[in-house]
Amino acid sequence: MSPPALLIEQHTQIVSAWQTRDAAAGEAAMTAHVQEIGRSVLELSRHIQDWFVLYSVRCALRR
Repeated sequence: MSPPALLIEQHTQIVSAWQTRDAAAGEAAMTAHVQEIGRSVLELSRHIQDWFVLYSVRCALRR
């Protein structure tokens, strides 16, 4: 799972890019953050499968 300090740093970079209107830095920061979150979700899904199975069932029932 992603260390909180890393996520805070990523959010800081995203906000900084937004404040300076630096689109390239914002895109790079968001890409890195989304990839990190994706890795964390994948890792969580391997360790706590019940959460993800239950979510999948709920989504299927809503259709």
